[in-house]
Amino acid sequence: MSRFTDELDPWNVREDTFPKDGLMHSKLKFFLKYAILAPSIHNTQPWIFSLIDDNSIEVYADRRRTLRVLDPTCRELAISCGAALGYLLITIRHFGYKYKTELLPLTTGERSGNEDLLARVNVYDNSNSEGNSSNTLRDDTEIHSLQEDDNNRLFGAITRRRTNRFRFEERTLPDILLAGFYYIAHKYPHYQYQSQLKKGDPIWLHMAEETEEKNALAELVASGDRLQSSDRHFRGELTSWVNSNRTHRRDGIPGYALEFSHFLRLGPFAVRRFNISKKQAELNRKSAIRSSALAVLGSYSDRPLDWIITGMALANVLLLARSEDIWCSFLNQPIQIPELRHKVIDTIKKERGFPQVLLRMGYYSHDIRPTPRRNLEEVIC
Repeated sequence: MSRFTDELDPWNVREDTFPKDGLMHSKLKFFLKYAILAPSIHNTQPWIFSLIDDNSIEVYADRRRTLRVLDPTCRELAISCGAALGYLLITIRHFGYKYKTELLPLTTGERSGNEDLLARVNVYDNSNSEGNSSNTLRDDTEIHSLQEDDNNRLFGAITRRRTNRFRFEERTLPDILLAGFYYIAHKYPHYQYQSQLKKGDPIWLHMAEETEEKNALAELVASGDRLQSSDRHFRGELTSWVNSNRTHRRDGIPGYALEFSHFLRLGPFAVRRFNISKKQAELNRKSAIRSSALAVLGSYSDRPLDWIITGMALANVLLLARSEDIWCSFLNQPIQIPELRHKVIDTIKKERGFPQVLLRMGYYSHDIRPTPRRNLEEVIC
């Protein structure tokens, strides 16, 4: 038996164990078993869920898991929670239930003014949900929903998705799949408040396939690596979330998930002490260049609402990729550094906007072990 059995047990959730005839409370907990499999920055899993009644789930940011050096504004924390929310909604829909979602909801009573409350999802049984469906529109809300087949396709990829940091095969993506990424990136519950007075989607996607553009983005990734790795505070924070294979933590990045894992043998003190930026930068530069495509997911404004929606769109993109046997990993370094972030926009020749996520995509012939997850009981309050 693997010593990682307990840490990886959440990945063993099975669709056929859904408590179809059970209480609604049990069903909501079951939906969350899929939500916690979402990706997060450094696998910090910075989310908390609250079952406030038999029909409602609230999603909170767990700011105790904030990366204060890498993510001081909690931008990537909110994106991570948005991805978990995206997984949750896909799961609810897959099991035949309807929902209504509020992002950054206005609250009263004891929850009033709680900045950690990111979303509230009200779930309805089809048999008594008249007027309360995922297609219900409010005056200040527009909702884009997936077709049932598309939703089920994404759901089927949840337990197979991994962040693959290893070298991809040098193959191109088919044009029909590229079109699918542009389509799926906008198929999430979509919120536009009247006060924003904006038309169109708040999220955009850019797919970089051409060598010249990929090379330019790869150089920005390498520059980001060098800047981050030269900062001892960054290195200290990183080593607190990168784990030896001998540990039994339920969060963070285990050594087996890193192509550069031989540096773990130096020990946390050595990694904090010594700057390994040159080798790390060159590894990531080559990884970016050799990928089938680089995907930039961004928004037209840069507020917490945009970050949450970006995470929901990210969930769709990652799951569509995995359903087509495409692997992804994150190369967010140039987005995490303010002086490089605007250069991403210039490189992809986007007139305006804020890049939020940089993904590399490609093919890999081997399976990847999942990273640990906290148990459901640890993330429900």
